[in-house]
Amino acid sequence: MSNLRRKALEHNGEGINPKLLNPNKTISRKAASRASSAASSRAGSRTTSRATSRQVSEDEWETDDAATVVRWGQDSLQDEMLESSGDPSGKQALKDIMDEVLDRKRSSVEGREWTYSNYIRYLLANYSREDIYDRAAELVDAFLRSIKGGRSEKEAILATRAICLTIVTNPTDYLVDKCFGTLMGIITDHESTSVKALAICTLSIARYYVGNETEIRTLMSHNLDIICSDGQLVGAGDSAEVVTAALEGWGLLCTVYNGDIKEVNDESMDAFIDQLDSTSVEVQTAAGRNIALLYELSYTVANEDMDDREIEFFKSRGKMVEFDEQVLVQKYQPCGRENDLLNTLSGLTKGTKRHMNKKDRRTQHSAFQTILRGVEHPLRTEGSPRQKLVVRKDYHFGIDEWWKLVRVTGLKSILKGGWQTHLLHNESFLRKLGLEAQSTDMDYRSVRSKPRGKKQRWQSFMPEDEDTG
Repeated sequence: MSNLRRKALEHNGEGINPKLLNPNKTISRKAASRASSAASSRAGSRTTSRATSRQVSEDEWETDDAATVVRWGQDSLQDEMLESSGDPSGKQALKDIMDEVLDRKRSSVEGREWTYSNYIRYLLANYSREDIYDRAAELVDAFLRSIKGGRSEKEAILATRAICLTIVTNPTDYLVDKCFGTLMGIITDHESTSVKALAICTLSIARYYVGNETEIRTLMSHNLDIICSDGQLVGAGDSAEVVTAALEGWGLLCTVYNGDIKEVNDESMDAFIDQLDSTSVEVQTAAGRNIALLYELSYTVANEDMDDREIEFFKSRGKMVEFDEQVLVQKYQPCGRENDLLNTLSGLTKGTKRHMNKKDRRTQHSAFQTILRGVEHPLRTEGSPRQKLVVRKDYHFGIDEWWKLVRVTGLKSILKGGWQTHLLHNESFLRKLGLEAQSTDMDYRSVRSKPRGKKQRWQSFMPEDEDTG
């Protein structure tokens, strides 16, 4: 990991594509005029920065360099903050933000929303563990007050996300214990389903970082209860947002749970299968990923003293596989009604429900094709997710096992545009994520530009030995 970080840091001095240095080139006259007139005020400055960042993102296909695109959005934020602070290091800008967070008496609802938003954007653009370490507890206290007594839903949402990013930046037992009880109450008592969902996500990430086996198992059971009740347990009946958060949180925690997986499987499999009938594609897909994960985890390393009769037994039933230079066997059946499950998954690959729009049908079709293969062929090439997380043009992180995909999915909703910052600089994040860097052989300059639309950070790719023709 240290070699990867050293290599990544060596590339930080590379220049930004000239196309990105002149984003106004593709802005309409009306938009350019509006941006120019707004530059005289602080609010106008922020609007201009956001408009510029959006315009640049539409040109991502021209460079096909995910890292450069992400850094452009981050540098726009830094330029805006540093221009007002006059501090080239940026530390004074963060100090000013933290001072504003803690100065609640002289703040308004709109002021707190703006300050929390800047705090979040700063932590996404800069790895700042040392800068927030001494004040992290005070910051979490201030954010918790805004969640409990905030006067707007937006303030509570921003405060909850700020807590989560503070934990990701500075994962300590003290911070997790400080906010855990309050956030559990927020999940039950808050009026906003969006705040409930974000609190579920935050608690799951907190336990993913800091928690023993019992604590992880307890939160997994709580998330499962939310799933089984379709959100009614926490006053969010039939809320797809809350159920999806509970499903993704459960999956994230399952990837770090070291207890009896068979017991977990027996307790949760039926609940996930039931969620495949949901009207929400997000709920269906999250449930499907967890099912594929449980199938993958049903394989364990074969005992070295297995005799020929046992080996032949597992081979004859297709329950033995060689993976990562180890022999793995499936000693239990994850789903007792496997034929029914396969039929359900096969139906979902068609994406033909009339109430769905075209985008949802396409998402459902693509996701469940992979999930179906994962259930049919666990830990085999044809059953593995084939995606990659692009960091720079010369390397990426391969997502070729279900635990990797579930883990990354459970974190990406919080980090969003901050992936590069934490992958390159946050050693605890990279170590916990457990992904290995892979060299990218593709020459990005040879990729044809697409006329419009944002480049997806998640890319499916075919194995090198597979005929794509």
